[in-house]
Amino acid sequence: MRIALIGTGYVGLVSGVCFAELGHSVVCVDRDADRIKNITEGRSPFHEPGLDEALASVLHLDCFSATTDTAKALEHADICFIAVGTPSLPDGSADTSQVEEAARTIAPLLRNGTVVATKSTVPVGTGSKLRTIIEQLRPDLTFSVASNPEFLREGSAIADFRRPARVVIGADDELGRMALRQVYQAQHDAGIRVVELSLRGAELAKYAANGFLATKVAFINEVADLCERVSVDVDDIALAIGLDDRIGTQFLHAGPGFGGSCFPKDVRALATIGKQHGARQRIIEQVAQSNDERMQSIADRVLATLGNPSGAVVAVCGVAFKPATSDIRESASVKLIQRLVEAGATVRVHDYAAHAIDQTAIPGVIWCDTPYAAARGASLLALVTGWPQYRDLDLASLRQLLAKPVIFDAQRTISPAAAQEHGISLLAVGRPDAASLAEPTTTKAANRTRVHAVPAIVTAPTPIHSQRILVAGGAGFIGQHLVTRLLKEGHSVFVVDNLSSGDKDAIENFARMPNCNVMVHDIIERLPDGLHFDQIYNLACPASPPRYQADPIQTMKTSVLGALNLLDVAERTDARILQASTSEVYGDPSVHPQRESYWGNVNPIGIRACYDEGKRCAETLFFDYHRRRKTRIKVARIFNTYGPEMQADDGRVVSSFIVQALQGRPLSVFGDGSQTRSFCYVDDLVEGLVKLMNSADEITGPVNLGNPEEMTILELATTIQEIVGQVGLEHFPAPADDPTQRRPDISRAQELLGWKPTTLLRAGLIPTIRYFESELQRLDDLTRRRVA
Repeated sequence: MRIALIGTGYVGLVSGVCFAELGHSVVCVDRDADRIKNITEGRSPFHEPGLDEALASVLHLDCFSATTDTAKALEHADICFIAVGTPSLPDGSADTSQVEEAARTIAPLLRNGTVVATKSTVPVGTGSKLRTIIEQLRPDLTFSVASNPEFLREGSAIADFRRPARVVIGADDELGRMALRQVYQAQHDAGIRVVELSLRGAELAKYAANGFLATKVAFINEVADLCERVSVDVDDIALAIGLDDRIGTQFLHAGPGFGGSCFPKDVRALATIGKQHGARQRIIEQVAQSNDERMQSIADRVLATLGNPSGAVVAVCGVAFKPATSDIRESASVKLIQRLVEAGATVRVHDYAAHAIDQTAIPGVIWCDTPYAAARGASLLALVTGWPQYRDLDLASLRQLLAKPVIFDAQRTISPAAAQEHGISLLAVGRPDAASLAEPTTTKAANRTRVHAVPAIVTAPTPIHSQRILVAGGAGFIGQHLVTRLLKEGHSVFVVDNLSSGDKDAIENFARMPNCNVMVHDIIERLPDGLHFDQIYNLACPASPPRYQADPIQTMKTSVLGALNLLDVAERTDARILQASTSEVYGDPSVHPQRESYWGNVNPIGIRACYDEGKRCAETLFFDYHRRRKTRIKVARIFNTYGPEMQADDGRVVSSFIVQALQGRPLSVFGDGSQTRSFCYVDDLVEGLVKLMNSADEITGPVNLGNPEEMTILELATTIQEIVGQVGLEHFPAPADDPTQRRPDISRAQELLGWKPTTLLRAGLIPTIRYFESELQRLDDLTRRRVA
């Protein structure tokens, strides 16, 4: 569909980019010319993980544009989304003036049959008001007004849009309903539920959802206060109640209170709506009051800990209202900073999104590049925003830098035992005295996270600061993405690859990075003695049939001898070790979908057996080492994965289809194309591997990691044809032992790791196609230079 979207703020830009990923033609409109210029050049005006990459992809494929010209955007639009701000008024109600102004602006430009849909969070009855505005300006126009509230969480908005828990659409006529159904048809086809409500019902649904989630936050914060007084750890309580399916684990993380652009504003608005309609929302009113008091109490406790704040130096780590965002609206950290400055303290601040924060909005503070710079000479360090990087702080260094070794931990980021070990006084929200929890020990287990005695562990231990991590096969397709992620997280990474199928350029790039060491080495040979690692990922082994069938004996050696050598290193250094196994261990399955308890249907003497049986033998070795030698193992069974950095000639169906389509050749379909596969985007897969590696020791696997949504090879071909352009098909005989169906049951991954893929196929194919376009162009340029 042709979509116009008014407003390029947080909701507008994220929605516009993701609509384009779904295959729609999108034009975003904003009055701010500088903002539009940045967007058209591929730069997001705010910090949101993954947005810049997604924006660049849709701009490259020419399915997304941005302009200041509203008439141009609406010229051919089938649907116009309004995504402008609705800030709070002094009485707590939502200010809809920008939404109404947008309606007045677009009314003269609408075509007959256009649907106007609000993305903005608006009070019940706003849609009816917009209909009246447009009717007064265009009495002869045929149009519809609909509501499509967003449920995006800052910091994970791209994933939330690509794989939402549900999509809510609201309209009172068939024109509006049909248009919104078409907008979300791809997600509906992918199994995502689209909930259809009335116009007013959809408007209320967003407020009700945020009100309930805010209630959970306020509830656990009040329980945390009680926990402190009765010597109980609030994390224990949150886990105990969160494992009840009726309650759930999300939004039960005690902290400094909720902030940002949605919860505070929407809670106040819902309370006001209730008063206006004679149905007071007393619980919601109390939630708003509780949250306000929570933020003030955090500041009160920090000031009380300081004693005399005048002249004191205080380090505040975390300024944004939550991690992975640059939004400081309604931030508890900002409120704390303001109180400290007013009390005469010198405040040094740090935030990992500082580059995108308007620092002038917080006067009187000193911005620092690192948390250690902020801590130098401070009488107290306050950890307020839950950036995961703060979990890996070097406490020994902090102890030396702080004038007084005191940390106020509003997010329970620091282990009480670790704080005591380093002589730091830890005051943590929702925890009793740190000393009563500390259990110092000199054994190897001292570095392991305490695990609750329950059968299903849904929270993962935190990695130790700057871990030494070995990635065998790190120059391969998945290995490159994993190494890149680990380096970004600040770990020291040791890459081993024999380059039989790995990328030599990747090895050279990694070798230039300061925290990365590389070794061209075949893991069927022992690694040099003296190497020490905290974690080992074994991704070594060619994974596509042309590669592993080229030298089947070497393939088997890599799986078996390689596993033995790496297991010996893990045992010697007490490292966790993860085996990247494969869905091929299931063979051509007779059980569908495949669960980890299924033993498989593998041909042990066929041409694929060198890979299938090699991986099965490696799994056997891993579990024998675990049972007999207590080696800390993890086994992941990886299903079909795709994404950038795949090799054009690796024989996998996604890369083969894309290359053929880009070259205008017919797509090679082996067999009749009815065989099924499930395709998982590489970033999702890497997230699953990291979550499994950092899970509790009791979680050994095997754990299926893949996309549970299945499609035929012909359906994949059709999708790629739609994106790249129509090309024909060419059928060939099916290869021996080619599985007829492949789909994982990921129940264990969801239960134990809280993991599931979030990238829809089309959204993942767009950057993959873009990668292959540039790769083919690079190869063409190289060929021309050689000929010249």
